[in-house]
Amino acid sequence: MIRFQRVGADAVGEWDAFLDGPTDGTLFHRLSFLSYHPEGRFHVHWLEARRDGRLIAVLPAAAEEEPDGRALGSPYGGSFGGFAAGSIGPVAHQELLTALVSHAREAGFRRLWLSSRPAPYRIHGEGAEFALAAAGGTITAREVTHVADLRGGEEAVRARIRGTSRRGARKAERIGTTVRRGGRADLDAFWAVLAEDRGRLGATPTHTAAELHDLFTRRPDDFRLWVAENGGRIVGGKLVFVATPRIALGFYTARLAVDEAERCANLLTERAMLELAAEGFEFLDYGTSTLRGELLPGLSEFKEGFGGLAFLRETWRLDLD
Repeated sequence: MIRFQRVGADAVGEWDAFLDGPTDGTLFHRLSFLSYHPEGRFHVHWLEARRDGRLIAVLPAAAEEEPDGRALGSPYGGSFGGFAAGSIGPVAHQELLTALVSHAREAGFRRLWLSSRPAPYRIHGEGAEFALAAAGGTITAREVTHVADLRGGEEAVRARIRGTSRRGARKAERIGTTVRRGGRADLDAFWAVLAEDRGRLGATPTHTAAELHDLFTRRPDDFRLWVAENGGRIVGGKLVFVATPRIALGFYTARLAVDEAERCANLLTERAMLELAAEGFEFLDYGTSTLRGELLPGLSEFKEGFGGLAFLRETWRLDLD
């Protein structure tokens, strides 16, 4: 019989050791990543699933007050959530969900919100999605994310880039733009570019500069930064998270609104694809191309120009009454 138990910060070591094994977990399932959030931002409710005392799945979740009662959601403060488990099938996933529902009811929750990772992340199949549907769960949101295949070597990766996208990268080079790998010393300059870029859209970056420094310090091997320079200054940048050992997730791409930054996003994306492929990553997830379910055509076409194929991120709701 599977049972869920709530755990605290002392579980971080065992939790991360479990995720280091053959699970379908991501960076956003790791407590050592999620702990960068300041205390009190979320009402965390970290859960471990055990069968006969053996850890078989983890669920990073948080509680939230809704108008009609408390809800338990996963992810919180990250891109993906839901169960992270080993190689289990639909029967075990149904047992997991039944055990979670039992725990949630006993804890006073009226609703579950669970995310569904895009298909390339589902290395053990879609048992979790089947279990949710079979239990009466409904999909309340669908977002499109674009994922590029990095397999097959440099020639194969280059062949997936459209001519117009390659020409954009060459144009950036002709006006003097160069790209190099960045590090923590470049974060403040990169964040300034990012803040200006998002400000033109009336938005702010998800992370503060201090939070990016914290993340780079906390888990330095899980981030890749490329910066574009022209005329002696940083005019653009691309920050990538290592979501899994197979998949890199492009979290931020930004540029200044100056002539020297023209097409630098093309050059940054091309360089990131080639270097990540050389490191052994199989896919580059460019991130969502929608806003509240509405496709952003220009962003979608840019990512398709660099080999991106559309996959779905789905949000599931399961009422417990």
